[in-house]
Formats: sequence, structure tokens, C-alpha cells
Amino acid sequence: MCDKEEPDLSTRGFAGNTARCVVLVAVVGLLALGLAQPAMSQLKMDRSKECVICHVEWGDGYEKMAPLLPPVDHPILIDGKEARVSTQDMCWSCHDGYVGDSRAYFKQGNPHARKASNPHGTKGSGLPLDLNGEMYCGTCHTPHMNKMEREFMYIPFLREETENSALCLKCHSDHARRGTDHPIHASLESPLPEALAGRHVSATKVECLSCHNPHDPVSAKLMVEGDRTALCRSCHESSFAILESDHHLALSHPNLTIGNTGKTAGTADACAACHVSHGGKGASMWAWPLPNGRAADPVSAGVDARCLSCHQDKGAASAKTWVGHGHTMDATVKNAGNLLPLRSAQRMSCTTCHDPHQWSPQADGRPGPGGEEGDALSSFLRLPDDENGRLCVTCHTAEAQTLVSDHNSFNWKEPSRGQCTSCHNTHEKASFSDGHANGGVSEFTSLCLSCHEGQGRHGATPLGEHGHLLSVKLKAEDGLPGYRADNLRTWKPGADAPTGVDLLVGCESCHEPHHWRPAGAPSWTGPDAQGDDASSFLRLDNTGAQLCTACHKQEAHVLGSGHDLGERQPNQSACRACHTTHRAVSDWAIIASSLTNAQMDSVTRGFPATALERNPENWSPGARHCLSCHREQGLATRIPEAWGHPQKYLTVDGPWRPDGRSMPLFENQARALGPVGHVDCTSCHNPHVAQPPTGGESSPDFLRQETSEAVCSDCHGDKALWKHRYYHLSDKRILP
Repeated sequence: MCDKEEPDLSTRGFAGNTARCVVLVAVVGLLALGLAQPAMSQLKMDRSKECVICHVEWGDGYEKMAPLLPPVDHPILIDGKEARVSTQDMCWSCHDGYVGDSRAYFKQGNPHARKASNPHGTKGSGLPLDLNGEMYCGTCHTPHMNKMEREFMYIPFLREETENSALCLKCHSDHARRGTDHPIHASLESPLPEALAGRHVSATKVECLSCHNPHDPVSAKLMVEGDRTALCRSCHESSFAILESDHHLALSHPNLTIGNTGKTAGTADACAACHVSHGGKGASMWAWPLPNGRAADPVSAGVDARCLSCHQDKGAASAKTWVGHGHTMDATVKNAGNLLPLRSAQRMSCTTCHDPHQWSPQADGRPGPGGEEGDALSSFLRLPDDENGRLCVTCHTAEAQTLVSDHNSFNWKEPSRGQCTSCHNTHEKASFSDGHANGGVSEFTSLCLSCHEGQGRHGATPLGEHGHLLSVKLKAEDGLPGYRADNLRTWKPGADAPTGVDLLVGCESCHEPHHWRPAGAPSWTGPDAQGDDASSFLRLDNTGAQLCTACHKQEAHVLGSGHDLGERQPNQSACRACHTTHRAVSDWAIIASSLTNAQMDSVTRGFPATALERNPENWSPGARHCLSCHREQGLATRIPEAWGHPQKYLTVDGPWRPDGRSMPLFENQARALGPVGHVDCTSCHNPHVAQPPTGGESSPDFLRQETSEAVCSDCHGDKALWKHRYYHLSDKRILP
């Protein structure tokens, strides 16, 4: 009989039934201690006495005492006898505060006290409600379910186990959604704090009862006047570095309405502005609606929609928005290790670099200041971009060579924004931190010019007025990076390079700014290191002219010829002897050396006064450069006895010739764009090719044509052979 399930009966409030409960307790006492003695002798004393404490109608002599008992609203019969134990008044007859347990706090206002049942919760849960469809003590408790062999020796007559929140989930299954609600059943690395763990709650796992007290009118433990800061902080202490920072929205944006909750940040605790324990709009119990709904992944293309809740044009953090440029997002990361969190498939997102709960990674968990402009050592970064560039080099390990080069920004004389952020932007439209007034060049080139030109940081290594041409077309087969003219963004050759779009030459085509030496192990170079063809932040080691000949393939014929001077100086290419990409004498051939007027006057002093060589008008750019070697004081062994040519406009047009060839002509300091111009040394000589392109014997004179009259006759007619024969002999030259 004692194992029968009690039926649902309506209950009365405790305050209105105190007198009746006192009478009930008195009757129970009389029945149990004396009045029912004859009946008790006929029952087994080990169990029957326990039953009669509540089931007074089962004791002998009950009929005599029935008039003293208060009537019940909905009496039912069990074995022909009136049953009153299912009423809540029976529970309150003992649990009125005299018994030392939490039921003393179970009073009006508690969500579990006479609360109408949740149609999506208790309905269909299998737990009994009273005849009004409301919860009462018997919904969760029954005195017939106490099992002393359970892990927690004192289980208060619960209908379901407390372990794994089994009882709570009978009704509150919608409060345990993965991701959008606080996780339960999660194993902990360290035990729960004493304030949350108890005799009914495991200390090694999070359960509903870890945070909630079902008998207390306050819905969560440690909640103070609706502020759950103390509750959250008891486990998540490391996240409370958010206090006083700009992400503490209760202080920074008190009037901000939180999602669609109708509450403002100023009336919420430090966590509730972003997180709700139950009913979140997305992963991480997010309090704000997400564009793709609650069940969708909030991270799209690496950009976390949770961050965009505020960091957008019309959001609370519109001053710090993500504009879709800067650092590549959603990329696969191989080197982050355990220092930076990644999404599935080792992909990055906003929170890979940013910790929204900590203003500065160097603050040791201390609260961060609000209203402060961020820098490379704060800005909610997980690691600082300090002198060791810790945040960036965690993934970009190859670029760590910058630290032992002259591009280490902490060696510069002026304060640095950060090791990497001195040059790079991570969120702004421009990929690089510094711009330059020179439009029409790549962003990369613009950054270089901001330091290597004028009064820039690297004024000691300026680019000079003349240098390698920029913004000219770059062939895909050259295998070097270039930039697109339509957006000035740099592309590297490979699968991701745009098709059908011409790439143009920029500084990035030849230079890799993170590696002082492109080959071999990195070594410390120190500030203001003097570069050569084996260093200088070149993209390829150029000691064998590999970098130059990647584009200038025809000029590779100079290698091994008499003009290959690379072996005369260590770490110098065959090209450097004559050409320099920066600080050249002129744009013509970007020559590295040229004789001044005084030097030219010294070279020509032995010529007759009437010689072409004595006339400064005939001192062409080619002559000034070639004579720097081909003279008495120069390196060359072949010294021309005469070399001057009248600087008159000539027309040498290939299409008019039988072989279709023409000589290159020059205009002032540059090569002429058409068939009209002045004759220079390289009009007849190709300094890169000792053997003519059509074959034949090797020519020590580097002539462009096999025969002496091939081009001379275009202007000199039948006199061409004689003029050529005596051109380099000043004493036999036939003057015009």
C-alpha cells in the first residue's frame, strides 16, 4: 500500500493553512504515539509507523479523529479510505522553516511554487501536476523514491536522479540546447567552487543544480538583485578582465538595447550584454540575433557575425568596423599550435587573434581601461605584437626573419606601432599602414616609398630619382609577383592569381621585405646593413643573375661573356657591374656609373681639337657609361681609339631594310620610342650578346650585326664601309 503512487490533489498556500497544519500535526502525533497503539501492534513497526506519519487515515482509530482534521478540497479514496497526503499542506506541515533545509525559502515568488506549467516543459514530462495543472511539491518529490545506495547518500525523495540533470531536463529540455545554452554534463578541469558544488551536485561536472537552487525565489545561486556577475565569475574568473574595458557594455554603452530582449546594457551585468545562459540566438549563448539563425555557424568567411553585432557601420562600435579588407580571413592555419584558437579544419576567424574578454594580453588578467585607443600591445589581442612580434609570427613563422634584419621596426629611431603593424593593417581597406602620395603604384610600392624616399625612416637608402621602371607589364611566365592596375593589390603567381588580367611591376616583384637573405639560414645584419646581390631583401638570390634574368631572359647571354664581371667581386651579379635598380644615373639602361664632364674632358684631352670626341655635344649617355670601363683608368682591356658620333637626328627604320632590323636610337637620356633619334654606343653594340643572334663566330666587339655595312649604309650609303673601317681610328677618320 505504501508503494502506491499518490493521486494529484489540489494544494493550499502555506500561510492560509497554518492552523489546519497544526491540527494535522497534532492528530498525526496522537495517532503515532498513543491513540493508535492497538492498531500499531498489529502492523510491522519497522515500516507501518513511517507510513502512518503521512497516511493518517490508515491508522486504527482514524475515524475517531477525523472530525478534528481539516477537510481537503479534492478527497479521493484509496482502499476505501480518504487520502490527503498528496496535498502540499502535508509537506508544509514539516517543511515550514523548522526543518533545516532550503525549503524554508520555498515561498511565493519562487518559479517552482504554484507556477502554471510550461506547455513546452512539464506537459508531457511524465511528472504529476495538481488538479489545476500547476506544479506542487509532489511534482518533483515522492517519499517512496529514496534510495540509500545512491552516490549522494541523502537524496530528497526525488522522482528522478539529480545526476546529469535528469530531473530538471524532464521539463527544461529546451534549456539544454547545444551551443545556444550553457553547457551541462561538461567535465571540468578543476572542481567547481564550494559555493556551487553541494551534496546533491557533482563537483567535477556542470549540472543544472550547479547554478540553480530550485527552492529559492532567486533563480540562480549567487545572484544579487538580478546581477549574476558573482555567479559567472565563480567559474570564469579569467574572462572578467573585461571589466572596465570598452567591452564592458554596462559602462561603455549603458543605453544600448541588448538584441531583442528589450533590456539595456546598463541594467544588465557584465556578461548579459553579450551572453544569455538559456535561449541564446547562436553559439556561445549569444544574446543578439544572428543573420543566419540560431542553428547556423555564426562565422562566415572567417568573419564572426557575433563581432559584427557591434562592429558594423550602424553598430555600437562603428568606429572599429570590419570593412572586408586587410588580413585574409577563413584561411587554413598550420602553425598556430595551442597559442591561438582555430575553428574546425584549422581555419581562422576573428577570435583567432582577438580575445574579447581581455583588453591587453600583458595585463595579467587585470581589468582594462575603457575609452583608450588600442595599439599593438592591447586592442583585445590574444598575444601582443611586441618587439618579438609574438602574435603574428605564431602563424607567420617564415616572416620572423624580419626580427634579425634592418626591417625590425623596433630599431627605428621613431616610436613603432608594433613589430608587424608598423607596415601592415589588419582591418582597414588599405593593406599597409602607410600610404604615399604617388598614385598609380601598388599598395606595396606605396609603403616602400613612405620610408625609402624623401625624409622617410630609411633616408639613408633612398630610391633616388632614377631606377628600375615600375608599372610595366609583367609576364606570367616570369614567376614574380605583380599588382593589378584596377585595385593596386598584389598577386603572387599560382592558382589564386587572376586570369586575363595583366600584372604590373612593383617593388614587390623583386623584393621580399621579411627576408634579408633569400637563401640560407637567417643571420643578424644589424641596423643600416649594406646589401648586395645575396641580400638586400631580394626575392631571389641574384649572385648568378637569377632574379634579373627571370624577366630579362635575352640579356642572360651576358653570363660567361667578356662583360660578365660578377666574379670580380663577391656576392655581385653580372648585372650589377653596369646596372643598378635604385639611384641610377639615368632612366636610360639604369646604368650604375657615368663619367662627369670633368672626367670626360680628361679622357678626351689627347684627341685633336677638331675630333668629335672633344665636342661635349657628342658625349652621349652611352659613351659616358661605356668609357667608365673602356678607358685608360678603367677595367676593360679593349680601349677604343675613337668613339664620337655626331649627335644628329637619324632615321633607321627596320621595316625599310631587307632584313627588317633597325638600330636602337636615343633621345636625350632615354631610348627613343620610335625610329628617330641619336646614335649611341649601344646603337651598334649589344653589350649583353657577344655572338650575333643569327649565329656566326663570337664577336669580341659585341656588334649587333655580322657585317660592318648592315646598318651603317642606311645613312652613309657607299661610304659606309670606309667610315666603319676608320671610325675607331681618329687619325684616319674621314670627317663629315
